[in-house]
Amino acid sequence: MAGNQNPGYPNVVAGRAAADNAPTDIFMDPTSGALYNGLWVWNASTLIWEKMTQPKTTDNAEVYGYNGTNWHEARIDTSTRSFQTIEYEHHEIHAGSSFTCHFANNVTNIGEMTAIAFNTPAGTKYIHLTITAAATGGASVGLYEAPSIDANEGTELAIYNHNRTMTENTSIVSSIVTTPVVNKATSYNETQAANANISTTTPLLLKYVGTGGKGAIGGESRGTAEFVLAASTQYVVLMTSLTNDDSINNITLDWYEHTDKAA
Repeated sequence: MAGNQNPGYPNVVAGRAAADNAPTDIFMDPTSGALYNGLWVWNASTLIWEKMTQPKTTDNAEVYGYNGTNWHEARIDTSTRSFQTIEYEHHEIHAGSSFTCHFANNVTNIGEMTAIAFNTPAGTKYIHLTITAAATGGASVGLYEAPSIDANEGTELAIYNHNRTMTENTSIVSSIVTTPVVNKATSYNETQAANANISTTTPLLLKYVGTGGKGAIGGESRGTAEFVLAASTQYVVLMTSLTNDDSINNITLDWYEHTDKAA
């Protein structure tokens, strides 16, 4: 830089101090040419201006996650360096919001039915459902929405929390007190299911299981097998025997209950 290089002369970048209005050098990084600058922040406790300092860091970047109370380091796998995570439905088990119930029924004739029915409650907490069904003989399995069935004569099924350390957490399904389903999921035998108006409802899901079946229910990835059920709606999972053999039909429902986060 030609000429006088003292502060206050042409071609010299300087700032003026507030105390005496004297020009002061503004320094720059010799490699990048970037100007050094310091930011000041007002401390509401001491009522004075303080120079802002760089956040304290280590040699490596650190990622933290907040659990609603405290911050914790995010961990990685030592072999692949990938983040250690679990699927969301697995998290719901840890949170005590994941439930299961099942019903097994002996059948001997074609057309005999085994079913689990329940009502979803009103509100914005939704049931994320997966179905597992198995039969020692051939059978069809369907999920029906709003089938207009009368479930008052059914037998209550036990609903279990997947997290056995949080059994005090109960399912929103178990709190149903409106007709036609009263309290918890309800199982059906052949006579009850046959008298129900299920055939007029188009199934959301229809597959075949067992020795005479063409596939299985329960082997898909959760992303394609899960149903998010509507509120204030009746559902029934119905298994119908396709053979005259003495066989066992089993239905297992697994679900977690979740309220969508606001944007």
